[in-house]
Amino acid sequence: MFSPRLIRINSSYNCGASARVYGIRFCSNFKSKSASYGGQEETENVNKIEQQEETPKWKLTRQHFAKRYAMEGKASGVDPSIMWPTRSELENIIKDEEEWNPSLQQMQLEIAEEQHAKDQKRKKREALIAANMKKMPQMIEEYYKKLAQKQVVLDEQTAKRNRLLEEAKDKLGYAIDPRSSRFQKMVLEIEKEEKKRKKDLKKKGIRM
Repeated sequence: MFSPRLIRINSSYNCGASARVYGIRFCSNFKSKSASYGGQEETENVNKIEQQEETPKWKLTRQHFAKRYAMEGKASGVDPSIMWPTRSELENIIKDEEEWNPSLQQMQLEIAEEQHAKDQKRKKREALIAANMKKMPQMIEEYYKKLAQKQVVLDEQTAKRNRLLEEAKDKLGYAIDPRSSRFQKMVLEIEKEEKKRKKDLKKKGIRM
């Protein structure tokens, strides 16, 4: 992800060379005494030196060097330019800034667009109300007309019910409960007789 960078090592480390972030090569002033010993002991000392020089990968990361510089400052020997974001990171930062921290002009434009949408919605509603107000007299007239028609139908149903109750009373000789099954059966018979009578009158050319 990150390109290699050179790190200047402070003189306190007693190193005369530079090291890179990835694949750091450490210098040492270790002077082996194995020169006066046999080859096997010299090999063991070299292995120990290599083990001492091995550095964990997390210590070679950019975050680790940034933390060291934050804690130790210039004394850490870390080049501060390593903490500057890469090109891709800069692009992401700029993108986040544009999304979450828009400019004043952008916010003003968004507010103007939002206000324009609200005005259009309000004008559309006002136009609808004005159109309905023009239709209001006709709508009121139609409403009362329908109401009157419903009342006519209700009056006809009430008159028919009272007439059927009177007919049932004449046949039975006493008043009957309109909710009883006997009355309902009698109503069906009377309606059947009325339909038959109207049919006969229609055949004779008589209209009721």
